[in-house]
Amino acid sequence: MSFANTDLNLLRIFDAIYSQGTLTRAGELLFITQPAVSHALCRLRSVYNDPLFVRTAKGMKPTPLACEIAPDIRDALQHVRVTMARAEGFKAEQSNRHFRFGMVDMVETFVVPRLLASIQHEAPGVTLEVFQSSRRDMLRGLLGPDLDFVIDNSMPQNVQIQRREFYKDEFVAAVRPGHPIIGNPLTLEKYLAHRHVHVSSKRSSHSHVDVALSTVGARRKIVVQTPYYLDAPHIIASTDFILTTSRCIAKRFGLHVMELPFRIAPITVWIYWSTLGTEDPALKWMRNALMGLTQPSVTADSQGRASEDRPSVRSPVLALRSSRRTRA
Repeated sequence: MSFANTDLNLLRIFDAIYSQGTLTRAGELLFITQPAVSHALCRLRSVYNDPLFVRTAKGMKPTPLACEIAPDIRDALQHVRVTMARAEGFKAEQSNRHFRFGMVDMVETFVVPRLLASIQHEAPGVTLEVFQSSRRDMLRGLLGPDLDFVIDNSMPQNVQIQRREFYKDEFVAAVRPGHPIIGNPLTLEKYLAHRHVHVSSKRSSHSHVDVALSTVGARRKIVVQTPYYLDAPHIIASTDFILTTSRCIAKRFGLHVMELPFRIAPITVWIYWSTLGTEDPALKWMRNALMGLTQPSVTADSQGRASEDRPSVRSPVLALRSSRRTRA
């Protein structure tokens, strides 16, 4: 079949199957039925003279040829999207653009409420959707059609991904108000004598905190590990455990803050996006909206309570958790 006679919509369907892994999810993404996706796949197989995707117990597995052509098809589709976006321009007040973000709950609770408050009048039709998954999956999402931005402190390196520093935060030791450790400076001996709550989705509990402790030949006792940043403060509120977390999380939940008795690098959170979306007017607008989110930095008063007193440092705002899908 010649290029002139090829339906270019088939490329969108190829990309959807490749990114979603099943015909059903590909159809849902494109708002077409599963039989329509199946019929399109038959046509694609004829065009490329290759099965392209093989059905397995885990979904549709791409063939070597499909893996080879997928990046080129994805790039071509993105270039078309960008050229159309440039031609149309972006008028925030008239747009119904749907923006998709990847971020963990700790970042989401800071960013989404403030972002919605910032853009709700300028862009009342804009909608947001937040996904949580592994960093590897979020990278795939950025490289494909699934995500517009990832906001995180780390991502796998890729030449097709750009980033910009969003905000910095610092680690502190957080305990419940009334904890018996309050009243004197926190020494390393006291820190290690207590039990700890650790937040990580990895089975290994070796984190930045543990790496920093290892440099002074120390190791803490972790008694609870949870994958959810917003669960840990609730555990701390009813126990005598210590949570080593960001100062902003401690402030958000009214925990008592103490300076750590060892050195650890601050947390830097970045905004990541695909290079293919750099010139998209809508994504430019959203990047500028994100970079406009500032608030006073969070410091501790003489009693260890978190307070705000410096107006010029970029930091996330603290607000209640947003829904997974919401209109500005």
